[in-house]
Amino acid sequence: MAVETEFQQAIYDALTGDAALFAACPNIFDSAPQQSDGSAGYPHIAMGYTSFSPLDSDGTLGFSALLRVHTYTATGRVSDAKAIQALIYGVLHVGTLNMTGFECYSLTREDSDTTPLADGIAHGVCEYRAHIKAV
Repeated sequence: MAVETEFQQAIYDALTGDAALFAACPNIFDSAPQQSDGSAGYPHIAMGYTSFSPLDSDGTLGFSALLRVHTYTATGRVSDAKAIQALIYGVLHVGTLNMTGFECYSLTREDSDTTPLADGIAHGVCEYRAHIKAV
């Protein structure tokens, strides 16, 4: 399997596998749901933009990945989106990912922000940087 799909599955498994995060936000998607069809529900988490750059060294195939994780709440409070971001941080920052054929040896949050949107929706975005090597 390609590093991109292994990484996305490992992130999804880590997020859905954490009991505290899943209790606070059981709507976790590996891609952004269509808002207009009403299927997402609130609050929810969606993995967004992911980019991969080569990070090869000493004959080892490696990658640097940047992942955006989006949070959405409908309580009218940005602090609720931030609370979910804190739970995500607890799962991913310096976390361990289970990947077949690859090892994620560094996973850190680079930044986060939250923005109030229309109709009481708060949107949060966190960016995580991962360094991955083939094993």
